[in-house]
Amino acid sequence: MSKTFDPATGPPRTFTVIASDYAQTVLIRPILRKAEAESLNIRVNVFPAQADFIDQLRRGQCDLLIWPTSLAQNLSGFFSETLFTDEFVVAVDENHPGVGDTITVEELRRLPFLGINGPMTSIVESHFDRLGARLRVAADVGGFAMAPHVVPGTRLVTVFQGLLADEAAGSGLRTMPLPVPMTTLTEAMYWHPRNNQDAAHRWFRHQLLEVAAGLRL
Repeated sequence: MSKTFDPATGPPRTFTVIASDYAQTVLIRPILRKAEAESLNIRVNVFPAQADFIDQLRRGQCDLLIWPTSLAQNLSGFFSETLFTDEFVVAVDENHPGVGDTITVEELRRLPFLGINGPMTSIVESHFDRLGARLRVAADVGGFAMAPHVVPGTRLVTVFQGLLADEAAGSGLRTMPLPVPMTTLTEAMYWHPRNNQDAAHRWFRHQLLEVAAGLRL
């Protein structure tokens, strides 16, 4: 365990993170830009969550997990800190002929829907299940970050995080609030207690907090 850490002059350090493609886009990418601009001697490996991601965190196979607090029921044994919050929005092509400035639950049920595969899928699906709205899924993609690139130029409608919409500004998308708002999404980072005082680990957590501070809605 290191007591001091200087990413500019110290020995190389690799940080392994488990995160969704969404978290990679809004959190990890700015850190990589900083590392390149400042010639920092770090490497960041990011992987999606597998079925045994909690065991990976416990065994030290990853340094950090970035995860929604609403899905963190089995993470009570780890240290954690909230990073940012986000709201889900509806997204369609900017010239979609069947959608105005707002959208109703009935329109969402009628239009072809772009589904998202991944851990947070259950958050979206559970919301519409509670409304009794069975979505007409026409296609699926492997993660939320892909959705802004698939919807433009189609009649598809989808739901993803507002911060992704900000990242995709100018790409031919139009977003609007959900007809019935979902619970605010809160993302946090989780780490094993053994890493809490490690200087390099603390430095990396601080970088995430700095990026997240500019994202909070």
